[in-house]
Amino acid sequence: MPIPEAAELVLDSLEMMQGGEIFVLKMKAFSLRQLVDVISAMDIFPGGFEIDVKGLVRAEKLHEDLITSDELDRLHEGGRHYIVAPPVGNWTAGEGVHPSELKEYNSSHAGRFSDEELTKHVRDCIEALGLD
Repeated sequence: MPIPEAAELVLDSLEMMQGGEIFVLKMKAFSLRQLVDVISAMDIFPGGFEIDVKGLVRAEKLHEDLITSDELDRLHEGGRHYIVAPPVGNWTAGEGVHPSELKEYNSSHAGRFSDEELTKHVRDCIEALGLD
């Protein structure tokens, strides 16, 4: 998650929270293969690097679950995020928030980063870490 998006999620959550909610950013996803391809094309490692593909390891998942099946009946949708209402209490959806019709939500359902967007985020991370 890029730092500006993480900051927006925190600020939005502080503004909208009533207590006990879970806020999930509607963020884009990328595959590890796409990340490797982008980093390879950036030529940031002098001499390149080797890739050793192992395949899936036992108990490893292809996609990250972002909302569980137990949370779906309490799921609401706002502009930039999903909100899971607390399981107890009298939570009410705020302005611009409505019940979601999602049947599941994991990283396979998220929008995808373009190579250009991912390259920019990698460059931003390198700069933020002082590795440039």
